[in-house]
Amino acid sequence: MNKYNLMLPACKLYILSTTSASVGDSGEPFGSIYNLERACPFCGTAAQLVGPIRSIGLSKAKKDFFDTLGGDLMLSEKLKQALEDAGLMSNCLYPVHDTKGNVLPLYHINPTLTLPKAHKDSTGLKKADQCKNCKRDGHFNEAIIGSLENDIPTYVAPLQLNYDNVDADFLNSSDAFNTWEHFGISRLKKEGNYVVHYARPLIIVNERVKAVFEKLKIKHTEFEEVTLRLPADSFFN
Repeated sequence: MNKYNLMLPACKLYILSTTSASVGDSGEPFGSIYNLERACPFCGTAAQLVGPIRSIGLSKAKKDFFDTLGGDLMLSEKLKQALEDAGLMSNCLYPVHDTKGNVLPLYHINPTLTLPKAHKDSTGLKKADQCKNCKRDGHFNEAIIGSLENDIPTYVAPLQLNYDNVDADFLNSSDAFNTWEHFGISRLKKEGNYVVHYARPLIIVNERVKAVFEKLKIKHTEFEEVTLRLPADSFFN
């Protein structure tokens, strides 16, 4: 008998990502303001965006869903309106400005709630150059190296995040969440050619959000289901 019992939140949860090329850039280098009060004091991971995110190269963006080089997920006005009409994401979508402060017809996905650390049996994750203090940055998708000699291609392993003992009321309190794990390397200070950058979390959404994307046939969108279980014992270290 499996030692885990399935939780019963109202909806399943999925990692939301895009398979298309990034458009423009956004975040720290373009005048976006971040609150570091709850961030790691050594690397800045988990810095909180204050106000609209500022961007460059997005004024002519035509896609309904895409990410920027800074790692921020963006929605079109059309997709935002569809989610709003369905009563979804009201506390997760925020305006996007250009570097001059002009409002763009885009919305930035920026959830306020964060899931706990993923269980240690999660797969498809690797760690490198993590902050020794918080160990929240430095997460990456695991690449499985192939063999040219044997005609085996290199590919990115599917990402499977597993969670134990997450309160169902918490899961039902929002349509989107951040992961505890942040992807990429955070830099609190400019160093040589490296600019200030805070590693981004993945965005987790519920199946109601997924249904809206599918109804509108939003292109280049990927949903990877996460696993919710009881009880908790140990976590991804």
